[in-house]
Amino acid sequence: MVRWLHNIIFMLKSPRHPVVLFVDDEDLFRSTAVEALQRILPNYRFLQAANGVEALEQARDLQIDVVVTDVRMPKMGGTELLVELRKRGFRGRTLVISAFGDSRLERQVFDLGALIYLEKPLELTDLADSIRSAAEGDFSQVEGVTLAGFAQLLALERKTGRLRIACAGRRGDLYFQQGHLEDAQVGELRGDDAALEIFNWPEEAKLELLTDLSPRQQTVRLSLNHLLLEAMRLRDESAEYSEEASQAAAVGAPPQACLKEVAINSSTKTAMQIAMKISGALGIALVDSDKGENLAQAGGGEGLNLDLVGNCHTPMVRAKLDTMAKLKLDDNIEDILITLGRQYHIIRPLHRVANHFLFLAMDRDVANLALARLQLATIERGLQA
Repeated sequence: MVRWLHNIIFMLKSPRHPVVLFVDDEDLFRSTAVEALQRILPNYRFLQAANGVEALEQARDLQIDVVVTDVRMPKMGGTELLVELRKRGFRGRTLVISAFGDSRLERQVFDLGALIYLEKPLELTDLADSIRSAAEGDFSQVEGVTLAGFAQLLALERKTGRLRIACAGRRGDLYFQQGHLEDAQVGELRGDDAALEIFNWPEEAKLELLTDLSPRQQTVRLSLNHLLLEAMRLRDESAEYSEEASQAAAVGAPPQACLKEVAINSSTKTAMQIAMKISGALGIALVDSDKGENLAQAGGGEGLNLDLVGNCHTPMVRAKLDTMAKLKLDDNIEDILITLGRQYHIIRPLHRVANHFLFLAMDRDVANLALARLQLATIERGLQA
């Protein structure tokens, strides 16, 4: 009680500085950590509590900005403390530290509103960085941008932090270290599979960027662009299958029926013009690879002779298909990417129209490959309608 009254008097007499409540039942560790943190963060005020019950007593009457709590403590542990803080409308930020952590505990404390989770033993400098990030608002809500677009922005600007994504009751985290996606987690799912699941969530997902400098195990092996493209491919396949299934149900035809040709009409020419609105687009052509000729095209000019596309690229597409047949690869070519010094060339075979492909050339300096591939898939569906 005396310490509690002393804290109130201290707060009333002092100018407003970030207040941190450190909760841990190990007296020596708690006092030593607070002493060290006070030296690292001299403008912060540190309070101490030995368990959740003491912490709630202090949080009841004092404006606390950050609570740092252990998990296993007598009387009331860290998870119970998080529950009670949420019930009482605590508006500060909470950090959880534990020597007995696992993915299940990590998921649980995040679900209860924890901002950062750190495992013991830990570097006090890392803990100080996390406290500073939480107290000084080194996090932000991200609005008006897609998950894919923002993830690419983090990579481009070589940012470090955790991107938290919430959608329809689900929550996932993407961890970036100097622009490199190192770790991803959705519940107990980790790595590439977790990243793919997150990137497949709807665009209305809520994004929050947090500065979390704690080291992470590298579980993501694929590149960010590869993951984005694979996620888009899975979405395209799902959407295409749903569309074809509904059309097949209406006409009584098999959903995978293959068309022999594309009808060249005003809608085809419109599709070519739409393709030219893709960021960085220099030219596009629809090619009949049976005849090796262009059926429709738009753009082109100096440095890009579209008239030669059909004749020059048809042998390459045929060779790749022959190679797949000889290797007995039961699969489809999503696209073929050719990277030049100043341009990207994307060749996308039409899945439901035999022996036809789209060719798109883009300015490499301004092109967004992931979005271009998604837009080509949309144009393809329009051509096959």
